[in-house]
Amino acid sequence: MDDIDRKLAEAQRRTATERSRGEYATTATIEVDAHGIERLRIYYANGCDFGFPVSVLEGLAQATPEQRRDFCLTSGGLGLHWEALDVDLYIPALIGGIFGSPAWMRQEVARLNGQKTSPAKAAASRSNGKKGGRPRKVSSPSV
Repeated sequence: MDDIDRKLAEAQRRTATERSRGEYATTATIEVDAHGIERLRIYYANGCDFGFPVSVLEGLAQATPEQRRDFCLTSGGLGLHWEALDVDLYIPALIGGIFGSPAWMRQEVARLNGQKTSPAKAAASRSNGKKGGRPRKVSSPSV
C-alpha cells in the first residue's frame, strides 16, 4: 500500500507543477486546416497550441467525423476521451510524438518504414529482379 500512496503523491506533485506552469489543456477541437486535413487542435492554459492530423492518432483514423468530434477533456486537462470509440489519449504523450499505445506505435512505425525508398532498397530490388523476382503466388485449386 505504501508504494501506491508514494506513486499517487508523486503524480499529484507532477500535476500541481504542470498546472502551475499552465501545462494543461483548456480546450481541444477538431478542425479542418487550409489543406483540407482534419486536425486535433489542443489549446493550453499557457497560450500554446498544438495540432495533429487525426489520421495519425490511434483509434481515430477509421472513425466517422461525428464520432471524432464527440470527445471531452479529462484528468484536469491532461487527457482526451472518446466515449463511443473507447479511446483515451494522454496529451503530454501526444506532444512528445506518441500517438497511440506502444504496440500500435511499433506497428505504425514499421508500416511507415516499409514505404520508404533508398538506394540500398532499390539495389536489392534490382538484384532480386535479376534472379527472377518475387515468386508468383500460387492459389489453391477450387473445389
